[in-house]
Amino acid sequence: MENLPLLPGYRFSDVSQTNFIVPRTLSFKNGHRIVRLPKFGIGQTYKQDIQLTEDEQRLLTDFQPELIYGRVRVQEPSKFVPAIVFYDKKILRFYGYFKQIIYENSLESYRIRSVILCYYLEDDTISIYETPYKNSALDQGMRVRRHRIVKNDQNEFYNWRDLNLGENLFIYGTIYRICDCDSFTKEWLESEGIEVKCAELIPADPYMMQLIENQGNTENITRNGKSEKITDKILRFYAVFDTEQYQCDTARRFIILFYLADDTIEIREIHHTNNGYDPLPIYLHRQTVPKDSRYVIKSFVNIFLDKRQQNEICYLEAKDFILNQTINIFNRSFFLYDCDAFTKTFCQFDINPRSSIRPTTSFPLLTSSHMTSAEKLLPRRDSGNDTCLLRYEAIMESSDTNGCCRRFVITYRLADGRISVYERPLVGYSHSTKKFLERLRIPKPDNCSVYYEPNDFYIGAHVEFFKHRFVIVNADRSVWKFVEENQQLFTPDVIGSFRKNTHLWKVGNLNTQSQNETQIHIA
Repeated sequence: MENLPLLPGYRFSDVSQTNFIVPRTLSFKNGHRIVRLPKFGIGQTYKQDIQLTEDEQRLLTDFQPELIYGRVRVQEPSKFVPAIVFYDKKILRFYGYFKQIIYENSLESYRIRSVILCYYLEDDTISIYETPYKNSALDQGMRVRRHRIVKNDQNEFYNWRDLNLGENLFIYGTIYRICDCDSFTKEWLESEGIEVKCAELIPADPYMMQLIENQGNTENITRNGKSEKITDKILRFYAVFDTEQYQCDTARRFIILFYLADDTIEIREIHHTNNGYDPLPIYLHRQTVPKDSRYVIKSFVNIFLDKRQQNEICYLEAKDFILNQTINIFNRSFFLYDCDAFTKTFCQFDINPRSSIRPTTSFPLLTSSHMTSAEKLLPRRDSGNDTCLLRYEAIMESSDTNGCCRRFVITYRLADGRISVYERPLVGYSHSTKKFLERLRIPKPDNCSVYYEPNDFYIGAHVEFFKHRFVIVNADRSVWKFVEENQQLFTPDVIGSFRKNTHLWKVGNLNTQSQNETQIHIA
């Protein structure tokens, strides 16, 4: 039966065979995999070993089918990319508007508010953003946050197939009209087989047109005769207090800002470390400043002025700011010594040229080294009295018994006539001299134009410094010597007061220690 051909009808199964065990060819021995050649067939029947010749083994070893049939091209399957990754950061952008009805307003009946509609392809969400306008007084910005929006009562969501130019979208009670889209959106819709309609123009908003027209009225005539908007343009001037009117040890610097939009003025002070003034950045808040300093804008009387009387008030304008000259702002004189580059250009060309408008030439730029003393700005007197100081001991006139115990040292500087006051330390309270009054020229209380002179200081004299009254009880030895050597500068009463109190000169109430302490603080 083994020699019969393998054809149907020539094969007969052995009915006496009962063992159909398949021999095992793979096994493990000591943890290693071993391949065995089967010696028995199915049912434990003996199977003869088939040995290959050397030529057959060499043919099988060296056989290379690609040399005969060519290399097989194995086509790799395309990598799977989910839709959320493929459409990531791909957005369809549409431009449109919605109409807002204005009720009970005779000036306008509706407004056109433009929006930007964004459709996110990765998750079919929609967001609507309204373009904000400056000073519109409307709640603008993000109108609809990003999420899936229902389009009908069957809870069906908007899809990109529902978006096209010229379509109306009903979203949360508002009808949005799609008028245009960007180039990417148009190409993507056409690639998906959607015919994009023609773009429409967004209607003009009557309210915004009126607002733009009002802003366009704020103009200035330039040298070429053309109109140019001057909104948001500021003139910046650098100024100091007029040194002739305000005698102080430190020159206070300011920045004066003139807003061309509404002719308002703002003054900011430049502070330095330990300059003795409160570190407030704003010296004068932004407001219109009248030329007449006696007029107070926020006073009770001027609030009820009619429109005709208000128009008659003259306010400071840009042409009133002239470099190297003084400008009066609410009874404060400011000397304009410099300005920025834009202000120089604007003053030369945009304002009507006048001979008084000129760039700064003589006033130097102030630095921190120039601000340490007023002597840098004031003219110095050529005399030998720069280091000559007249010191007097005084007590304060006060109804309080504690105030009468306080003793002071009044120092008069002959070089510029400035006076400084230092409080002497009390026994058991402190160990150093305290500054009571900064060095400056002090006017007399009865006449502000007349300042104190050496002839006003003598033993027994009553002096008043800014509502603080002092009585001079003693003087330094240098004062006695100066009075005796310069008797022509003093009246007989002053000379007589010193001669009557010669016992104080012999006692010497201003001892060496107090003089040295005062001199250290004054130098």
